[in-house]
Amino acid sequence: MASHPVSHDLYISVTLIGNSSTQPALIRVTQDQEVSLVDLAALDFQMQALTEFPESETTFGVRGMGPVPHLERDVAKGDIPLSSLAIMDIEFYDGELFVAGVAHDNFLSSLRRIAYPFDGTQGVTNVEMYHIAHDQYESRAPIRAMSVQEIDGKPQLVAAYTCSPIVLVPLEDIQDGAKISANTIMDYGNGQPLDMIPFEMQGQSMLFVTNDSRSPQVIPVAGLQDAEVVDHTDFERGGKLDLHPVMPFGPVGEAVMFDGMSMHMTLVGDGMLASITRDLYTGDLNLDTNPTFFPNRIHNMRAEFDFPQYAPDPTRLQ
Repeated sequence: MASHPVSHDLYISVTLIGNSSTQPALIRVTQDQEVSLVDLAALDFQMQALTEFPESETTFGVRGMGPVPHLERDVAKGDIPLSSLAIMDIEFYDGELFVAGVAHDNFLSSLRRIAYPFDGTQGVTNVEMYHIAHDQYESRAPIRAMSVQEIDGKPQLVAAYTCSPIVLVPLEDIQDGAKISANTIMDYGNGQPLDMIPFEMQGQSMLFVTNDSRSPQVIPVAGLQDAEVVDHTDFERGGKLDLHPVMPFGPVGEAVMFDGMSMHMTLVGDGMLASITRDLYTGDLNLDTNPTFFPNRIHNMRAEFDFPQYAPDPTRLQ
């Protein structure tokens, strides 16, 4: 999902399903709440094929929980090809596209650097990082959400991985054919990041990071300056679950309340966040727009302010 910078219309990429086939499509939702299908054939466009695209025969491994037999949902993961992660996130910065995903061979986690407008060239960099919660160096699972920020006097990619470390990657290190190590500076523990959205609040640059398994985090960019870079020598050996004393580690910011499950989120204008939200109680899929300082619908809450007997009296505490 993305917001048009002028009209603030929302564009949502979807899959149309029908007649035993699927095809990609783009939906526009206007500020007047009109929903329409975008005619892609009528638009001018540029296209550039990815090099070193992962083959589609290899699928994910089937993994259950200990001695428990594999459930249907576990087996279903074995039908998903690794090539479905070829593009996980795209960041535009200073005339270039930075594309995170998987590429080829056993060193799957990759960053592509592509000039825009497209000129037919692209670079592929393999990226590994030290994962505190897993206590291992990882080069397979790709970056899931990212944002370019000025950190320590130079542009760096702030990147979030599954289960859920945050790393810094200087843009100067992202070179074609290079194998590099990202700088691990924090780790939330379990969960899968979905979006990383830069915004301004009270004159400060912030990152709003959503996750499919925990509350969103708001990270002040100032907290990333001079952040401690860690590796396996900084911790006791072994995996670390969420209740481990060291977790969460680093300048993780603050967790914020969010009602329901945000599947995707984007900034609209200067002070609003739009979210495709799964309702916790009804299961409905909603498109919500709320202010960055309180990105919530409050219809599910039964708070003191909602009781009919509530009558605010400024002369005393309620």
